[in-house]
Amino acid sequence: MKQLQANPKPCQVFDLICGSSTGGLIAILLGRFGLSCDDAIAVYQEIGTTMFDGEADNGKIWGHIIHGEQFSSSTLEKKLEELIEKYTGSKDTLFRPPADASDAAIHDQTRTFVTVVSKIGAAGTDAYRIRSYPTPPSEVEPSPYGHKWTIFEGARGTCAAPLYFSPLRILGGNSVYLFQDAGSSGFNNPAKIAVSEAEQVFGANATIALVSLGTGLKSLMGHWKDLKQARTVTDDQINSVVDQIENAEKTHKQNDKKRFSIFKKFERTRKNIQNSPELVRRIATQLLEVATDTETVHSQVHEQFKRRGQGTNYSR
Repeated sequence: MKQLQANPKPCQVFDLICGSSTGGLIAILLGRFGLSCDDAIAVYQEIGTTMFDGEADNGKIWGHIIHGEQFSSSTLEKKLEELIEKYTGSKDTLFRPPADASDAAIHDQTRTFVTVVSKIGAAGTDAYRIRSYPTPPSEVEPSPYGHKWTIFEGARGTCAAPLYFSPLRILGGNSVYLFQDAGSSGFNNPAKIAVSEAEQVFGANATIALVSLGTGLKSLMGHWKDLKQARTVTDDQINSVVDQIENAEKTHKQNDKKRFSIFKKFERTRKNIQNSPELVRRIATQLLEVATDTETVHSQVHEQFKRRGQGTNYSR
């Protein structure tokens, strides 16, 4: 954005903005609310602190994960409602503005969507897209039929990672529908979905330029040689992490005896890992799966643009 001379907001540059999980939250901030990058970063950090009760910085987050405890969904929901009311005037604002009413959020002509999946759906089933614009004719909307999704429901659903939060509940007649983060079904990187959606919205012959932002494989894989090996977390690797934490503990104790909170953070994390190696192995393996999943999608999308002779139109 800084390379553009006028330094406009993303909603003034991009025709379509989408995201999965907290990337979906970012998409809402930039696309649906029309915030600047700086404002979106500030709001994201504020919500992140709320989502994890301030525990990401004091080592308690591992305790929650180790013991299978989810974070407070009600705390997250309250913060989302406050945010939506601040930028739209009502906590119940629809994700897709009514055609016969003005929209309080100024986002120019940018279209925004976030991804969710049904909690009871089969793994690998295509993610649902909660849109701020009319559904393309060939697309299927999530049940319940005819439900008008609010911004709150879209944000709450896309952020509902099973490891951290309970699923979003939507009532439809006598039925309850549950939705959660699409990343749990292999859609951590929505780049392919974005291309597919753009082709349906703007036409199959439209020239597409895609900017993909997100976590990925390379920064996490380190010295592992291939994906097969990377998907297996060994005892030696867990012990290596514990050793690194112990060394960090010793270093901080030697260098700064006053920073007691840092010592406790290291100690708590190390003990949690040592006491529950099987769960840690499962979580670590899951994180590696996420990393390889996002990188695989990146490679596929990159090749797709290259085959079209538009390799420079894709950037990650």
